[in-house]
Amino acid sequence: MKIISPRVRARGARIEARAGRAARWVACWGVLSGGALDRAEARVRLGAQVGTATGVSAQVELGARDALNLSLAYDLRHSWALIGADYRLLASPFRGGRGGLYWGVGGVMGGRGDRASYLSARLPLGLEVQPAGWPVQLFLEGAPAIALLPATGVGVMGALGARWTF
Repeated sequence: MKIISPRVRARGARIEARAGRAARWVACWGVLSGGALDRAEARVRLGAQVGTATGVSAQVELGARDALNLSLAYDLRHSWALIGADYRLLASPFRGGRGGLYWGVGGVMGGRGDRASYLSARLPLGLEVQPAGWPVQLFLEGAPAIALLPATGVGVMGALGARWTF
């Protein structure tokens, strides 16, 4: 018979509660943003990013100043496969609507074969520019992050990339 200390049992309960809250937040976010994805004016951009996580980057415009940024990437330093989603709001657009400074809120989850999964909340801050006449959007982003699972901690994520407009 395996004996589990009350301290270990309490830690397990806290981790389960955090995972449940995160799952409910992601589900609510999906329901709330799902209606916006049906709009005819939504533009889609697809590209690549390098940085803390290197991989594929996508952006779906939800309106004139807000978008959903998605990534499927690999963290070379920690050997994690990552999936990220951020709600992005253009805080200071450039004249002519060709980019600007933005901020947002989102999360990253991932894992690898020999370890438990990873979950982190993040606050992306960045700059995006789409030069006139180019179908390409360039972006630079930094994001303070708070790790929630498997252990709590803080860190910074960053990316540099390009997305092609469709």
